[in-house]
Amino acid sequence: MNVMSETEPSTEVQSPAQRAGIIASLACLACTAYLFRVVSPAVELLGVGWAELLVYTLLPIALTFTILHGSDFHREMARAARTSFLFLVSCLIFSGTFFFMVVLVFCACAFPGVGRTGP
Repeated sequence: MNVMSETEPSTEVQSPAQRAGIIASLACLACTAYLFRVVSPAVELLGVGWAELLVYTLLPIALTFTILHGSDFHREMARAARTSFLFLVSCLIFSGTFFFMVVLVFCACAFPGVGRTGP
């Protein structure tokens, strides 16, 4: 039997830091997908490999960092330490997002008939 006091928060309630992390992850995923799908023709016109890599990595990381920095995510830390920590977390979120997208593409290529109906 699980008895909770009135002052103890429910386990289903997320902290603002958890919500900020989830929102930042979803925004990074959406931004990365948008860049690869919609913006890629314009980026390929640049014709410079390092510039393409810069656009594809810096924009999602910057968006993720901005969301995390504006939230209550570790406000107790010193300013420089918090900025460095949030940049590291943003890079980790981008890495996880990129890995997730690679897995999705692999599954789409490995199982091309799944989800299609008709002849």
